[in-house]
Amino acid sequence: MSGDVTICIPTWQAASFIDRTLSCARAQTYPLLRIVVSVDRCDDGTLALCQAHAKNDSRLEVIVQADRLGWSGNANAALDRARSEFFCLYFHDDVITPDYVDT
Repeated sequence: MSGDVTICIPTWQAASFIDRTLSCARAQTYPLLRIVVSVDRCDDGTLALCQAHAKNDSRLEVIVQADRLGWSGNANAALDRARSEFFCLYFHDDVITPDYVDT
């Protein structure tokens, strides 16, 4: 496999599990990785958790939606930021192994 890979994570009201999701994304072994998180308008602390991860990892970009887009609109907002040869959607409440992108 060659080329960059973007993991796109649309999220909303995910404070109880987004830390685990972002930890899994950041633990990927693939070296040319970019992570885009689109936070749909919510009020549960999801944004603060995402921003804390971004502060510690330059591969992570957080997009903040001013208006509620819903799942598909928020997913599309994340996908619109993918500029890589390969990309994937990663659901905000899933767990992936560190070699997921590599595989």
